[in-house]
Amino acid sequence: MKNKAITVDRGHTGRRRIAVAAYHGAELLDMTGPIEVFMMLNRCLGEEPPLSAGYDLLLLAERPGPFATSSGVKLVADLAWYEMTDEVDTLIVPGSPDDALATAMGNVDLLAWLQSAAKRTRRL
Repeated sequence: MKNKAITVDRGHTGRRRIAVAAYHGAELLDMTGPIEVFMMLNRCLGEEPPLSAGYDLLLLAERPGPFATSSGVKLVADLAWYEMTDEVDTLIVPGSPDDALATAMGNVDLLAWLQSAAKRTRRL
């Protein structure tokens, strides 16, 4: 069944990059929820031309590889924050139900990268 509410922006060519800037102790749902939404859009867009439309998703963290979320579930970051130097359409910074967010906001490397990334990001 095709969803008639989904439209393709014909003025935009190519895929849009979505990055989630995660950190140790971030809320699992704040990361996986948006990732699932954009992946569902990819599946819907794949049903109709242009097939080149859609979203590329990246999970970023302090280092590439596994890190623990607030619930203890481990996710695997594709890249370190500082490795993402390309333009990003949407940059998502997840929250946290405890002190992990305060710790992340005290991380000078993360804050410096966010300030730099904001200049090449359409939505933050």
